[in-house]
Amino acid sequence: MMRLSAPGLCVLTVVMIALTGCEPTTGPSTTLEGEPAELCAFADAYLQACGGKGGPEFIEGCTPELASDLLELDCGDLPEALAEAGLIADEEPAQGGGAPTPLTDAISNPWPGSWFVCKLGFKFACATPACLLPAGSPVPGPNDPCIDWLEADGCGQCGYYACREAQSQCGADGYLEGYVGRYCNKFSSVTESGLSPAGQAWMADVRECLAETLDVMTDASTSCDDIESIGIDSHAICYTQEGFCDLPLSDWFSIVHTVDPGDVPLKQILATGHLCLQDWFSF
Repeated sequence: MMRLSAPGLCVLTVVMIALTGCEPTTGPSTTLEGEPAELCAFADAYLQACGGKGGPEFIEGCTPELASDLLELDCGDLPEALAEAGLIADEEPAQGGGAPTPLTDAISNPWPGSWFVCKLGFKFACATPACLLPAGSPVPGPNDPCIDWLEADGCGQCGYYACREAQSQCGADGYLEGYVGRYCNKFSSVTESGLSPAGQAWMADVRECLAETLDVMTDASTSCDDIESIGIDSHAICYTQEGFCDLPLSDWFSIVHTVDPGDVPLKQILATGHLCLQDWFSF
């Protein structure tokens, strides 16, 4: 497994040095003081790090009192506080009624400073919101082919990996649940919205390519080791086949830094780089 590169390590070292001595138990600071605009900017950053929407709409309705209150809360308490402040409303039920179907739980990053590292653009430090299918969306049944999950949108397509995990039982640390399924949710729910239009199209295509490749090359009888090997090999192929080498550098940064440095297989990085070089220089 590849560790953080020297430049990346320097960036994170500087960030963590800046945060030394600041170890919040809930939000980013329990004693934050400053101008109203600064308080709201910090609250906006924390809200987005917790998986919330934030942005101009939040800033417009933000007050210093609300910002201070939000910065005292755990991520899980933010939706209720925002609703009470009138900044978010309950979602309108989709046609057919009912509530959204939760596919995953929200995942926060409890280590101190993660909200700030997330704000710098390192998506691996950002909280992952729960994946919710709109009310009324069809959900494949236990006897349906796992590939039917690709008929969903966005993070809903990641249900493919949970379906395959139910068949193969590779465990929480296995490729299906612990790697590709987890990062499918992360990319879909955290990274995708911040990419360029080309990057968003690329991500949607890669999400389908990875699942389709695994579905064609493996089945319920395939060993967990073989599933992992085939899956890891498919990443470089799907990335470059769908146009990774042509994406803007800002998209590259967001995509590469969505994966925790300790989770990136060196083989995958080298293969992707080699295929990009082939694409650029036609050798």
